[in-house]
Amino acid sequence: RLDVSLEAAADEDRPLVAELTTLRAQREQLFQRHNADSDVRERAWMAPAADQEYRGQVEEVETRIRQLWHTLLVRRAEAYTQDADLWQVRTEPIQPYLDGETLLLEYFVVHDRLVLFCATDTTVTARRLPVTMAQVAQFHSRLRRNLRLAPRSSAAQLPDLTVRANQILAQLYDNLLAPVAEMLARFPKLIIVPHGHLHYVPFHALHTGERYLIESHTLQYLPSASMLRHCTDVSRRGQGLAVFGHTQGGTLPFAAHEAQTIARLFQGRLYLEEEVTRGQIQAAGRECGLLHVATHAAFNNDEPLFAGIALDDGWLTTLDIFGLKLDADLVTLSACQTGRSVLGGGDELLGLMRAFLYAGAASLLLSLWPVEDRSTALLMEAVYRSLADGASKVDALRAAQRQFIHSAQFDDPAQAARFAHPYFWAPFYLVGHGGALQG
Repeated sequence: RLDVSLEAAADEDRPLVAELTTLRAQREQLFQRHNADSDVRERAWMAPAADQEYRGQVEEVETRIRQLWHTLLVRRAEAYTQDADLWQVRTEPIQPYLDGETLLLEYFVVHDRLVLFCATDTTVTARRLPVTMAQVAQFHSRLRRNLRLAPRSSAAQLPDLTVRANQILAQLYDNLLAPVAEMLARFPKLIIVPHGHLHYVPFHALHTGERYLIESHTLQYLPSASMLRHCTDVSRRGQGLAVFGHTQGGTLPFAAHEAQTIARLFQGRLYLEEEVTRGQIQAAGRECGLLHVATHAAFNNDEPLFAGIALDDGWLTTLDIFGLKLDADLVTLSACQTGRSVLGGGDELLGLMRAFLYAGAASLLLSLWPVEDRSTALLMEAVYRSLADGASKVDALRAAQRQFIHSAQFDDPAQAARFAHPYFWAPFYLVGHGGALQG
């Protein structure tokens, strides 16, 4: 765990922490006053507010909070050095953390061109790829348009939409992975370390022309290669499962069913609706090895420190999560866009992913885009059934996604055709340690 929380580490920090506490309370009051009668998904921090004076007040408070947090981080020289270290290219070998079946693929952008480093347990090679980041962004933009259409399309329209999605995913495969196809054939387990815009690409859903990559390989992701050591070296002592489900006033009806099913599978603690609070998550995080949260989430592109997940007593933001003390082997955020981050200098990511990893999570199950309530619940139930049977985290996710691709759990042909589109099964990906659950 890296301490980048809002607690005072020295006496000189106390005035900063006191001001931060006041500002955060002020921000919460602003939202409560402005959103007293609005639906949680329409709050002003997710969309431009009509009230410019209100927006100005919020932006002023958030800017000051961000400045104070960075000042506090810089004062903690050791934590700041560790923080920067995890996002830099390192010369120390990563081979000790790889086995003979695993291939680590780390991408770098050099003057808009892509270079791919391929690391095994014995070798490291480099390959220049035949594509620019501008071209990747164009492919991804077309994919996003396709994904946005899926939840609104009819059963008759979805098969054609799936074909078009696969064509785009095949173009991405041809440019990002086909140049090292001979290595892919020899290594069934892949670790993907993206760079730049590639952090938003679902590598597991890339299409060879015959099948999706997830059908032949397990995949796990890392925000940087150095995170492999960070996620592997730390032993987790947390025991049991805590599951949180909030329907957000009935707008997410399957969130409660999802939480209840998963809690039964692991005989875990179950928290629903008004029990889903910051205090309960903080307490469970210190004790439990698995945390599962099914609710609504919001990504704040302008202020990623204030991206968050919706609880009964407010939002648990990136800033709050940095202050958690987790002992979790796996944290699952079953909600919209929980894996989205803002790219900073040196390819640093700021968002929920970074916060949970720094707070002590060994691995995260996150989403790249907005997700549907029902399909998400079905996917998560399949993942946890495999975990309960002893599967590794990467194998459990792969098995669940393959069930959607091949319609293995759906009796209704229309539903099977619908959920075969990547929009429904591909948003979720595993970050960090991909092995079996500890304890």
